[in-house]
Amino acid sequence: MNITVTRALRELKLLDDRISKLISANNFVLAAKKIDLNVLNGTKTKVQFGTHVSGVWDSINDLINRKNMIKSEICKSNTRTLVRVGKTKMTVIDAINYRNEILIHKRDLLTQLRNEYKHYQDITTRQNNKVESDSLSLLEQMVGKEQSKGNNEQNKSIIDEYKKTHDWELVDPLKIEDKISEIDSEICAFEAEVDYVLSESNARTEIEISD
Repeated sequence: MNITVTRALRELKLLDDRISKLISANNFVLAAKKIDLNVLNGTKTKVQFGTHVSGVWDSINDLINRKNMIKSEICKSNTRTLVRVGKTKMTVIDAINYRNEILIHKRDLLTQLRNEYKHYQDITTRQNNKVESDSLSLLEQMVGKEQSKGNNEQNKSIIDEYKKTHDWELVDPLKIEDKISEIDSEICAFEAEVDYVLSESNARTEIEISD
């Protein structure tokens, strides 16, 4: 029979619930006196318990096998079904991988870039403010307090010369602000579309499974 991937995913969740309940709700081995015929407070004979456990065992394994079969068909479908997220065409499995794994690395990188940029920008600003203050102090020592207030070529030359050898700068070969903007836009654009695109694809894509 053919069912949509959406329906298959829903069945996988139901199978998970049923498997978990069967495992947690049953005993698979007990301890009892050899002479006793009954177990479980007399509700079952040992023979009945054996029959029950065998049935539960078969049911659990049937459910697990069905889950594996459905999951396998979904995976096969995801490797060949194409979707378009933004301007990029990719398989469903690639879109899922990008959403669940690659974006984690992208977000980590974005956070690191933002933190580093702010940190070293603050250091550069703070150091240059100090250089500015130190240059004015030096000027005052060289020409005197009153003369240092004048806006003349000599004062400007002294300050510029000092700054030339003491100013700080941001060493930014990658142009970090551009990278931050680029990665942020990429993440936002992908996240805004990927779940809708995958939902639409799952709703119209069919897989074949046994009854």
